Amino acid sequence: MHNIRTAVTPYGTIPSSAKQCYQTLIFNPFLSCVSVVFTHHHAKRICHCTDKKAKKSTTKRFIKKHLLQLGALSLLALPAKSLLAGNAEPAVSGVDKIIAKNEMVVATIDDESTVFADGELLHGFGYDVAKRYAEHLGVSLTVKTYEDEVSLMNALSHGEADVVLGVSGSDASDFHTQLIACDATTQSLLSERGLNPQVGLTFLSESKGLIDHSASFLCSQEQLGQTQTVAHFYDRNLLKNDYSEHHFKQALTQKLPLYEPTFKSEADKYDHDWQVLAAISYQESHLNPDAISPTGVQGLMMLTNETAKEMGVSDRTDAIQSIQGGAKYLESMEKMFADVPETERLWFVLASYNMGPNAVKRIQKELSDDGKNPHSWSDMYVYLSQNADKNSRYVQCMHYVTNIRTYLERIKSTMQA
Repeated sequence: MHNIRTAVTPYGTIPSSAKQCYQTLIFNPFLSCVSVVFTHHHAKRICHCTDKKAKKSTTKRFIKKHLLQLGALSLLALPAKSLLAGNAEPAVSGVDKIIAKNEMVVATIDDESTVFADGELLHGFGYDVAKRYAEHLGVSLTVKTYEDEVSLMNALSHGEADVVLGVSGSDASDFHTQLIACDATTQSLLSERGLNPQVGLTFLSESKGLIDHSASFLCSQEQLGQTQTVAHFYDRNLLKNDYSEHHFKQALTQKLPLYEPTFKSEADKYDHDWQVLAAISYQESHLNPDAISPTGVQGLMMLTNETAKEMGVSDRTDAIQSIQGGAKYLESMEKMFADVPETERLWFVLASYNMGPNAVKRIQKELSDDGKNPHSWSDMYVYLSQNADKNSRYVQCMHYVTNIRTYLERIKSTMQA
């Protein structure tokens, strides 16, 4: 049992010295597949086999993801035929297949409870949960969108996808759906937030190992707490009341056309999405160039006096200057968070626009020190929620980014209609 091959993980190649740590690989000839026994003692040894100077959080995530990959690695490492009583090939579970190809392919429909996809913009309640499960497996996530449920199920049946994300209306015995909201409390909360409590992950019924594994993940207390908190970020009720809906529509039809050319020209300078600038402006001032807050921020983009000076804005009430300053400031935030994946970066940039980049960077460090992903917006949002009673700015930031996400989606949907 010493023929374990060097493997590439999300954290790089396993050093040769680490191979000693895999000696507790036990094959059970009475089972149909390879089983791996990996004790807590050997998990600790992995820590010493890796770079001792690595950050604490990286080591934690390395161990967690590597444990998940041992099942797939063992298939490569062991001469299965010689160990089996017969000549039958060992069965490979759905989990092992996903890990072996280092990718989980999700088929879904663009929907309020699943995913919002527009160009480089990709996010959504169901999408965030699926992405977190992929991270749990230590693999990348690929999302394929389809027009209808029939197409989704065909993709799953034909092997074009590993899982379907959505509300399955199929009662066929060939499929099994694991709800994201595993308990009544979470289902009720999703309903209150305007999300469909029946959204889930659908697998082929034959993939029992994958079904059980996903259920264990989704129904864990840690993930249920994460699911409930992230549901707040994807609240669909912001523009559901008549007043908010009317006010927003009025701004889009009467005010936005006045500033749209400037939004577009300034966005082009920095390769921004001009609709992001418009959504920020609506959140900041409701597209009112004369707006002023009790704290002294002013103008269409509600710049502080200090930020205005840094961005070269002499008159914050001048709409064009304000948009120019806001676009330039947004660009500076983009550069500060260039290491965050593009699908997550916008939320970090907006949070920084609201409460300053240093505050966001500090939270990222705390997340990293705690073994969490500092580049995950859902982890960031959960942190803000859990510590909201300690800092009122966190509450404001949560509302700020949530509102802009809502306005941005509505602007894009309206413009496409």
